[in-house]
Amino acid sequence: MTSHRTPNAERRAVGAALFQRGHFFLRLLVAFACLLFTPHARAHRTSDSYLTLTVEHGAVTGKWDIGLRDLVPVVGMKLDPNAVLNEAEMRTCLERAAGYAMPRLRVLGDGRGATLRVTDTQIEHHTDGVFAVLKFAVEEIGNFKQIEVQYHLFFDEDPLHCGFMLIEEGEKTHTAIFNAGN
Repeated sequence: MTSHRTPNAERRAVGAALFQRGHFFLRLLVAFACLLFTPHARAHRTSDSYLTLTVEHGAVTGKWDIGLRDLVPVVGMKLDPNAVLNEAEMRTCLERAAGYAMPRLRVLGDGRGATLRVTDTQIEHHTDGVFAVLKFAVEEIGNFKQIEVQYHLFFDEDPLHCGFMLIEEGEKTHTAIFNAGN
C-alpha cells in the first residue's frame, strides 16, 4: 500500500510535528504572527442595559439605561458615531427608544400587570458608552406582595444581550440578570 502526500499535506505534517515536539518559541512566534497579520479582527461587544426599580411607600418607579449603539439600528436611525445630535434628533431618538423598549418590559404585582408610563427621557454618558435613559412610573400595580419583571429587550436581534436589574426597596436590594436563555 502506497501513501501519497501532496505538498500541502507535507507542510501540514511538518507543522503538526513541530507543535507536537513542544517547540515553545516557535509556537509563540506563530501565535504572534497570526495576531499581527489578522486583518482587523474584533470581538463582538455584547449589548447591555441596566434596569432599576425603586419601591417606596407602595409606589414603584423605574429607570432603564439602554445603549444607544444597540438602539439606533432597531429604531430605524442611522447615526455617525462621531455625530453630535441636535435637540430635535435627540428627542426623536429618545421617543423611538421609548416606543421600542417599553413594550418589551412588563411589571406585574402578584400576577397582575401594571401600566408603565414614561415620565422622562434623557441621554447619559457611562464608562461603556452613551445611553438612552427612560424613567417611568409603574401604575395600577396596587398593593402587592411579590413583584415580577418580564424582560424581552433585544433578544431577537442579539442573543448575547444581557439586562441587569436592581430592585431597591428601602434597605433591601434584589438583583437579576436577564438573557435569552432565561
